[in-house]
Amino acid sequence: MEIYQKLHKMRTTMGLSQAEIGRNVLSSSSISRIEKNKTVIFADDLEKILRINNISITSFLNEYSTVTSTIKQYEDNALYYFFNRDLVNLKKVYENKEINSRLLSILTTAMIKDLQGERIEKNSKIKKLLFNFQNWNDNFLWCLLIALRLYQEENFSSIIKMVILNLENAEMTNSTKKLFADILIAFLLNKGCQRNKALQDKALKVLLELKPSEDIFLQKIVGRYLLAKQEKNSQEVEKIKMQISLGNLTREFNQLMNE
Repeated sequence: MEIYQKLHKMRTTMGLSQAEIGRNVLSSSSISRIEKNKTVIFADDLEKILRINNISITSFLNEYSTVTSTIKQYEDNALYYFFNRDLVNLKKVYENKEINSRLLSILTTAMIKDLQGERIEKNSKIKKLLFNFQNWNDNFLWCLLIALRLYQEENFSSIIKMVILNLENAEMTNSTKKLFADILIAFLLNKGCQRNKALQDKALKVLLELKPSEDIFLQKIVGRYLLAKQEKNSQEVEKIKMQISLGNLTREFNQLMNE
């Protein structure tokens, strides 16, 4: 992988715009030309960009294995502590100085506020930052999932429509499929998105039609539950509740239902 490709991969992995990654060093137009291999980046400029983004030259030259794994660990830990309402450890995750992503910082701050019982205000930057992602990887899906859970008054329908279009028939890893299923559920429960009934129906259909696997076993049950609620099928609702109770899945079910 060439330097210009590495720079692009690093930027999209971190969820940064071209202006953000080159701040005080190179303009967004210069970064754009470098990423398109239309010009070279001088060694001292590259070193400065890596330094202000807290990336070691070793990590950069090693295909970002360290950067990617660090971000994934950050996201996994943050999500776990958030779902389990563990404010102390979530704050410790937030203090991780190895991560330098504006979007991750905004979302983790909002997660902390939510656990502290504070009102989460609308943030116009969220959708813009999500749209800036050029690589629809698990990092992007994680950010979208948290945004859907926290910003209940925002309408993410346009982003969800694109996600469904790109993923509903795609081959996915188990981790990606789980994130996709969680996103569909969060979208179905998001108050700001419920005005788009056609897309809500589509999201529920896609969730129900996802190929069953151990990773999304509970998500499929939630899909059946939401369908039964939509159809006002009280008998099926009670049957699913019993299945959840007998399987000792009540806590996990409530987490997915944001209850």
